[in-house]
Parts: sequence; C-alpha cells; structure tokens
Amino acid sequence: MRWNDSREERSVQFDLERVPVPAPTPDELAEGFFGVIGAIAPGAAGSSLREAAAACEGMRFALGHGIWYTDVSTLRKNILTAWESMTEEEQGAFDASFISVLTLVRDAEADWNTVKGRFEDAGADAMKGYLDDAAARLSWDVLTANILTMGNSDGSGDIGNTLAGEDFAGTWVCGRANITITKEGDGFRCVVDWPNSAAEVYRWEYLCTFDGMGLSSEETGVKRDLIYNETGLESETVLFEDGAASFSLTPEGKLTWIDFKEYPDNPNGMEFEKVEIVVPGN
Repeated sequence: MRWNDSREERSVQFDLERVPVPAPTPDELAEGFFGVIGAIAPGAAGSSLREAAAACEGMRFALGHGIWYTDVSTLRKNILTAWESMTEEEQGAFDASFISVLTLVRDAEADWNTVKGRFEDAGADAMKGYLDDAAARLSWDVLTANILTMGNSDGSGDIGNTLAGEDFAGTWVCGRANITITKEGDGFRCVVDWPNSAAEVYRWEYLCTFDGMGLSSEETGVKRDLIYNETGLESETVLFEDGAASFSLTPEGKLTWIDFKEYPDNPNGMEFEKVEIVVPGN
C-alpha cells in the first residue's frame, strides 16, 4: 500500500506492507475467551450480570489481540487446540452460554439504551466504548464467526467444521435489498442488488471463495449504478472496481454482508433470509 499526503508542506511517500498480527495462543484462548464465557453458569444467581461482564471481557480480548488483523488460519488452528485442551465439562459450560452472549452483544449493537443498565450494573461500562470502536466490533465478529463455524456451539462437543460453501448458494433478501449467490468454477459469484428507487439500483458483484467460515473476495469487487426506464436499462455507471466483501451466516442461518470498502462494520445490521424461488407451473 502506498500513501501520500499532498497537503503537507513536504510531501513524503511511504510504502507500507500489511503484516498480520500474531493470533492469540491456545492457552490465551482457553483462559481469556472460552473460560470467561464458560464461567457464567446460566440460571444461577447473578448470571445475567456475569453474562454482560463476559461480553465486555470478550470484546476486550478480541480487540486486545488485534483479531481483526490476525492470521485467520493460525487463529482457527489455535481455537481448535484450545478447545481440545478443555474438559467435557468446560466445553459444556461454554456451550451453555455462548449463544446468549452473542445475542446480548447484538442487542447492544442494535440499541444500546435497552441494555446499558445491565452492563452498568455489571461494572462493564467499557462496553459502550468497544461498540463505538470499529476495530473492536470487527475483531469480535472475526473471533466469534470462527468459533461458530468450527461447530463447537451446538452442545455436542464436536468442533469439526460443519459449514460448506454450498450453504451460501441461493437468493437472500433483506428489505429492498437482495443477494444472489451462484457456484462459478471453484468459487462463487455474489451479486448484491439494492434499489434506491424503482428506476435506480446499486449493484455490487464479487467473485468469492469459501475460506472455511464464509465467502470472501479479493479487492476486485465492482459496484455499478444502474438506471432503468420503461424500456429497460438506460445507463450503467461503474462506481468502483476495487471492493472486497465477506459473507457469513449467523447462528440463526441468516446471511450477513460486509463490503470492506463502503460498509466495513455492517452499519445497517442487515441480515438476509434465504428464499425459495418458485417457477410458475412447476
């Protein structure tokens, strides 16, 4: 990456190389993430506050280790090693609380005021700062997505990978926006259509590969502004050709989309539901 600031009195050019941050070790993951969430004990006195405290500590852990910028393959390997180092009781305790913590964090992202009292009572006021920090939110998303796709959150104790790229294929909708994902060669073509009006549609198109936890693209995504009239397409304007995207599935089976150029933090909280296309006469 090359950076110039032409407004400085003496313009200086820097050539920057991206260097992934080391992933947290298995011991750090077992103690600082699995262990923290596994200690909640759902249903016991004070578990609601411990859940809020664990959510805050989990965000702190993810940000502190720079997981948004870490090497994902090493992260996944260390997660597996950490999981296998735990006893069945420890695994079960984590599984009993993990989805509840995920849900609490999503509720806090959607409407902080509805849950802030819970965090304040738990002494976890720092949570609001993490929610306002894009790196913290992305680090949390990367960490928890890897935990989910490695299959340890179903109570079975089996951390094997249960997700496949074909799980993403199909048509997904959220409000006026829709995503169509089709198999293409060794990867997938992902097309996002988001109408601005009846006559104008923004279209993002990416060629993605399955990385074990979701679909992701290189920085070759194209965004177009399509204008239609009563006879069809009137004009097409290419807005950029260097977008990068990530598509992942929530625990509820909904699809999320991140465009790292325009929407790196999924600010709209959009979750797409899969729909079946019915052909008339069939």
